[in-house]
Amino acid sequence: MATAMDNKLKYKKYDRNQLIDEITQLKKNKGLGISWEESREIVVDELQENLPFLVNDFNKNIEGNENNINSIIEGENLHSLAILNQTHRKKIDLIYIDPPYNTGAESWKYNNKFINKEDAFKHSKWLQFMKNRLILAKDLLKDEGIIVVTIDNYEFGPLTLLMDEIFRETNRLNILSIVHNPRGRSDDKFFATSHEYALIYGKNINFSFTNKLKLTEEQKEDYPEEDEESRYRLIPFQRSGSNSTPKERPNLYYPLYINKKTNEVSLSLRKKNNLWIEVYPKDSENKKRVWRWGKETLIERMTEIHISFSKNKYKINVKDRIKEGRIAKTVWKDPKYDASSHGTNRIKKILGDKKFDYPKSIYAVKDIVDICTRHNKKALILDFFAGSGTTGHAVLELNKDDNGERKFILCTNNENNVCTEICYPYIKKILKNFPGIGLNYYKINHTDFNNLDKTKQIIFNCYIETVLFKENIYKKVENKKNFVVCENISKILIIVKNQLFIDEIKKYLNHKNKETIIYIFSLAEDNFSEEFGDFNVKVFSFPTSLINNHRVIINNICN
Repeated sequence: MATAMDNKLKYKKYDRNQLIDEITQLKKNKGLGISWEESREIVVDELQENLPFLVNDFNKNIEGNENNINSIIEGENLHSLAILNQTHRKKIDLIYIDPPYNTGAESWKYNNKFINKEDAFKHSKWLQFMKNRLILAKDLLKDEGIIVVTIDNYEFGPLTLLMDEIFRETNRLNILSIVHNPRGRSDDKFFATSHEYALIYGKNINFSFTNKLKLTEEQKEDYPEEDEESRYRLIPFQRSGSNSTPKERPNLYYPLYINKKTNEVSLSLRKKNNLWIEVYPKDSENKKRVWRWGKETLIERMTEIHISFSKNKYKINVKDRIKEGRIAKTVWKDPKYDASSHGTNRIKKILGDKKFDYPKSIYAVKDIVDICTRHNKKALILDFFAGSGTTGHAVLELNKDDNGERKFILCTNNENNVCTEICYPYIKKILKNFPGIGLNYYKINHTDFNNLDKTKQIIFNCYIETVLFKENIYKKVENKKNFVVCENISKILIIVKNQLFIDEIKKYLNHKNKETIIYIFSLAEDNFSEEFGDFNVKVFSFPTSLINNHRVIINNICN
């Protein structure tokens, strides 16, 4: 997005007709949106000069089954997002983030400086900071992917407009209000804030899907009856409230015939005798109402009707069966969402004296992940403001509840040692309760990415661990000077450092039951299809395509 100064310099070069055309176009584009004094982040400049890559800190890895490896990435999260755009573009099912709320608490840095309440540009800096990351985040989502961003009232308005601009207002699924501090914020002057928001957007609302919120134990008690099919409760067969009159629903107004002796229900009068009575839907004021179902549905579900006689009147109920859950409402109020009880106290219980400000309730995060991924128990969840690691813990607990195989990627910088002393130790301790679940720990490093041939060879060697991360394969079967062979139960990955060794790797290509992927070093984007014409393999020329992709990523946040 061009700054005001950029536009001023551009317009000076325009002639009269060009200026008229520009004004005409601006009028066409006029609409509701958001604008601010834009600035440049140092971390963006760093990306323009250097290519980020992952370095596996093997000492921090936690061994697990090869299909159950999660990840922590330590480093500037904009750089993490740039790497993920190389490795996981359109692969993420759910992004959940809890960014800094910009309240001036000197816990958030912009261009290496803490932003306090007195900073005249605190809002614009925060918006620029969020915009850069949300643009890159959007490209990581699958078409059916969902992003959830939590925020309080301080930046709620600007963030909503920013999200509308990047993800489109038409893809906004809804905004939740979560009561995370039922006691209220004691230092508020006029009203004690007790809630925060969760902004929920789909990548494409036409493909978005959410699940119902599971019933609580208290809600399950609302269904006290039980038969061979399920638990149920009895509710009136007669409708009330809106759309409950014959004028509005004429097809739902008809008589029922009840046998006084057997309580049998019929849609037609079988015998004219004193045992059968005719009943129409009427309220206590004798006004006409309608039934819940039409005649066809009633015939199909006649066994669900329950008749009772009380106070000289027949009561017609229907079995309302217990459901998997209820559609989540926009206001979440439950003691389990209390961030103090189930956030701060949880961190203290696991890490002792280590302090982390404002952790989320694990149950709030868990319910959001559940709603967005229950239909896809192999979902990949990303949190690039990982903080204490609550998102990772929530994913693990949800998998335990429903035998899921979801995985998480947590990204955080190490400001105040938050990654090395909070996030990583927290996840490490939690994983002791989940045997077989592993973790890979990465740090971000950088290398120059000019087009010198020597530089390309350096990039190729640096990027090998990142390629393994991309392909989700970590076991090295062969680690030779000129090529690396990795393997898991479903895939073979070969990284060829020297083209002269192409023939030597062909002995690894005869495995018919495994997908085979080959990355070959090339100074240009060479096509190696003829070299492997007799094999069913995927071949990628590397690293020129990587450098070109990186330039596209940078352009996305600079334009």
